[in-house]
Amino acid sequence: MIRTQYSPGQYPQGLLPFTRKAHYIEVKRVQTRKPLRDFIAGCFSYSPSWLSFLYWLRGKLVPLIGLKGHGVLEMQRLTARDIPFVKGKKAAFFTVHHAEGNLWVAGASEKHLTAYLAIEKQQDHIQFYTLIEYHHWTGRLYYAIIAPFHHLVVNNMIRAGLL
Repeated sequence: MIRTQYSPGQYPQGLLPFTRKAHYIEVKRVQTRKPLRDFIAGCFSYSPSWLSFLYWLRGKLVPLIGLKGHGVLEMQRLTARDIPFVKGKKAAFFTVHHAEGNLWVAGASEKHLTAYLAIEKQQDHIQFYTLIEYHHWTGRLYYAIIAPFHHLVVNNMIRAGLL
């Protein structure tokens, strides 16, 4: 079962610089003993056709609020060895910002917001953090529109990471 929290209390040390600027934080927690890299590879390999459609639709709609549209998201099947643990390397359209020990943080930035995904492995569970820093009022508007889809996508990414 995936549990969602909006006030997790204590954050891992490596995540603190990202939490200080975040306007929105959510944490999803799931029981697993799966290794961190394997879990991340499963999450980032998740690519059903409905998700590609949502990214295509996003690309058509965001220019209406002055944002840059992107093409269809094409994810590849990844293995644990494909997951970069080096700052500055890419994982899909995210850039790794921190990767040390049991914590991996990657982000994507646009003019309206910066979104970070952080995945922390603990003994018998994983915590999947979403942190958002708004740069402009369009960031709040954008997230308000996509929030229901965000939860759907992240929950399914987590399930894919557990497989």
